[in-house]
Amino acid sequence: MTAALNAIGTGLELSPAQLEGLARQRPGTVRHAHATLPRSQRSAKPRAGATGLQSAGAARAGALPVHPGVPAMKPTCVLALLLLLPAFGGTALDPDPTLDGLWFKVTVKAKGRAVLFDGTDFHKDSGTVLAFVHLVLDESAGDGEATTTTYLCEVWSQNDGDTWSVVGSGDVDVVVTTSDQYVLPDVQASLSDGNTVLVVRSTLLVKVKHDKQGAVKSAKLSTLGGETPFGATSGGFFYGDAKFTGKTVDETDLPFTPP
Repeated sequence: MTAALNAIGTGLELSPAQLEGLARQRPGTVRHAHATLPRSQRSAKPRAGATGLQSAGAARAGALPVHPGVPAMKPTCVLALLLLLPAFGGTALDPDPTLDGLWFKVTVKAKGRAVLFDGTDFHKDSGTVLAFVHLVLDESAGDGEATTTTYLCEVWSQNDGDTWSVVGSGDVDVVVTTSDQYVLPDVQASLSDGNTVLVVRSTLLVKVKHDKQGAVKSAKLSTLGGETPFGATSGGFFYGDAKFTGKTVDETDLPFTPP
C-alpha cells in the first residue's frame, strides 16, 4: 500500500498488483437501507455469499433511530405512522422476477479531480473501467414490499490481465414500477482494470423491453446519480462522479466463465 501511494505521489505508473491492492482497501458492497424486513426476521435462510444489510424495516418494529438534535418520536406517533403505511405503500406483493439472471455490459466513467499525495498538482482528471453487472432474484427474501423486490447484485471487473472477479456483491432492494423501469439504489463496487481504480457508489436505472410473448427482449442500464469518493489514476488520488451506462448481453458472450 505504501509503495503504491508513493508511486502516485511521484507520478510513477502503478503496477497492476499495486492498483489491485488499493482497490481492496475498500471492498465494494451493494447496500441500500430500504423498507424491508431484516434477515433476522425472515423465515428462509439467506443466499450463500450474499451480504445481509441492516434495513430500515427495523423502524416498523419500533426500533426507530435517534439522531442528534432530533426529538425521539412518541409511541403514539409511531403507532399512527404504522397504521398509515398501508395507505401509502399498499400491501406486500410477490417478488418481481423480471431482472432475474440478466447480465449487463457497462462502462463506468468518472470525471473529477486528481491530486498528488502531498496536495500538489491538483487538476482535472477522469477514468473509465469496463464492468459487468449481474442480477439474481433473492428467493430467500420472501415476498417483496409494495414497491420493491430483493435481488443479489454482482459487479465484475478485470483486475489483472484476463482475470475477472466480483468487486461488489450483496442484496439490493430493487424499486419496481409499472412502466418497465427499475431503480437499483446505492450500488457500490471497487473497480479496477490494472491502470485505474474507482471506488464507486451509484443509483442505477434499468429500462426493460419485452417481446410479444412478454419475455425480456433487452434492457438498458443508466445512472440516476453516482460518485467516486476515492480512486487512483496515473494523475494521483482521484475524486469525482461515477456513471454507469450499458445494456444486456447474453451470458455466452461474457469474456469469462461465471461459476
